[in-house]
Amino acid sequence: MGYSPDMNGFHGVELDSASVGGVRYRTLGFPAGFATSAHAHDEAYFCLVIEGCSRQRSGRSERVRERGRAYFYPAGEVQSERFGSSGGRLFSIEVGTSVVSRLGEAGRLPEASAELVGPAALAVRRLYLESHGGDPLCVEDLAMQLVAAQVRERCDAVRWAPVVRDYLHAHFTEKVTLERIALAAGVHPVHLCRAFPRRFGMTLGIYLRALRVDFAARQLVVTDRPIADIALGAGFSSQSHLTREMKRVLGSTPASYRRR
Repeated sequence: MGYSPDMNGFHGVELDSASVGGVRYRTLGFPAGFATSAHAHDEAYFCLVIEGCSRQRSGRSERVRERGRAYFYPAGEVQSERFGSSGGRLFSIEVGTSVVSRLGEAGRLPEASAELVGPAALAVRRLYLESHGGDPLCVEDLAMQLVAAQVRERCDAVRWAPVVRDYLHAHFTEKVTLERIALAAGVHPVHLCRAFPRRFGMTLGIYLRALRVDFAARQLVVTDRPIADIALGAGFSSQSHLTREMKRVLGSTPASYRRR
């Protein structure tokens, strides 16, 4: 089987594919040392690195794409990459133009690629699990939530939002208090609690737990550390606490997620 790109710019060997509600899901395989020339994709897409590692240039960014990490790419961004000695396997979520058109003029997606962490990365991980035999309605709902989150990130320019987001991303493994977050953002704690869900689509507590679960999920994939150690390192009180949250968010226990 060849490794030439398809009509939408994707390279590699298609190992699995499905389409639900205008969104296409594909698993692609790449041989050792495989390199792509500069190319662009007609549709925006999300990507989860299942296996392997590659060096990529996309737009103005250069990154090392490692196993367990998730990314967003806008349509038309020029990119190229080279895989390492073990090749690679990627899961892509391709957002069709029909999906983007439903968002209207105010719902444009970001114009630059970026690594995803927290809620967005968890949605990509969940879609990877659900797209392999999961309920089609659940798959479509998760995909729409993922796209809507990226639109919300682009369109809402609340002054304190980036400060709060960056604070949570920097301190999520610690014991975080509402007072400290509000102080860092320069807003009243009550206002922050009321306004945060409108900006991010979830409460502060849920966002914080999403960052911790996402971090733990990556650690389960790329390390052999005991699950209890990963739980504590991610900011959970115990292994059972991590297990409850992973089961709720990803529908999988830590041990099962590590195997899959």
